Amino acid sequence: MGLRIEFRPSLTLYVNGVPVIDEVVARLLYLIDRLGSILAASRSLGIPYARAWEYLSRIEETIGERIVVRYRGGSSGGGSALTSTGRMLLNKYLIEYRRLFRRDLMETVGGEVSRGDVLVYAGSNDIVFEHIAGLLRREYGVETDLNWIGSLHGLSSLLLGETDLAGIHVLDPETGEYNISFLKKYYSGEGLAVIEGYMRRQGFLVQDEMGFDDVIDGLLDGRLRLVNRNPGSGTRILLDHILSREAIRRGLAYDRVKQSIKGYDDIVYTHREIAEKIVRGVADVGVAVEWFARTYNLYFIPVAWERFDFVTREKYLGRECIRRFIEILRGCGTIDLLRKFNYRPSENIGRVHIIP
Repeated sequence: MGLRIEFRPSLTLYVNGVPVIDEVVARLLYLIDRLGSILAASRSLGIPYARAWEYLSRIEETIGERIVVRYRGGSSGGGSALTSTGRMLLNKYLIEYRRLFRRDLMETVGGEVSRGDVLVYAGSNDIVFEHIAGLLRREYGVETDLNWIGSLHGLSSLLLGETDLAGIHVLDPETGEYNISFLKKYYSGEGLAVIEGYMRRQGFLVQDEMGFDDVIDGLLDGRLRLVNRNPGSGTRILLDHILSREAIRRGLAYDRVKQSIKGYDDIVYTHREIAEKIVRGVADVGVAVEWFARTYNLYFIPVAWERFDFVTREKYLGRECIRRFIEILRGCGTIDLLRKFNYRPSENIGRVHIIP
């Protein structure tokens, strides 16, 4: 039959009984340290940028320590490198790999891969922006590289110089406002510009009709299992704000509330995955945009209208891809998209705000 059959043993490093580093992750860590860039490392390996962030985030959550430091460099951009813990784990893996297989893991290493003429987006998952990316490609020939890694990771990626545009919806609990208030407080002086976007409604998705208090009670007493978004996402920040507020209202300790919720650490990266897990019965409740409740025939309990904005570098505003994006954002096509998905345009959609 001409079939070539072979066996390939693999090596995985465990920490406290949990698998942490396999061959792909080891190569990723090596290249991050060599190239100083998560984007360059992921492209050299041919894996999605969002997947690289997912690998790193899961390891850091598992061991409770940073393995990669992302350093900001002001308007000139920043970079990435292994921490002492990251380098220690990688070295242990490389030594064992060499002992087991009698060869070095990194016999061939690619160099940095150019982004080319592509608008690289990293940030929050959003159905309308997915369609805007399609309009950019069809109307102007601008290709997009979309990476759903959450609002805060998107901002980090932008500050590392690896992303052209970050989509965010970050609530500032002190002011009750989204995005600009948060950026002024924590990212002033970084040379950022906010492109005003639109409003979308977030809420709880459940199988059967119930009220807000029913959801909270069900989560706290263990009757309902949560499917959560990844740390650093605006949706996760919103849910944590809700839980903190409810803990205070009920006289409970916030940390104990989180620990008691089934599925709090069951993490997905998109609104669609939230809805799909609930439909399959793997989870009972999650927070997502209203459109996914309609699409998957789930009951929607409104929580908040939130601002979804876009952040770029002030120095990127003159780029062709950014100018085209703003042009489409202000156009009739985007307004039609917002109506389709039950979004609303912000008061000055497409207006640019410079963060001092």
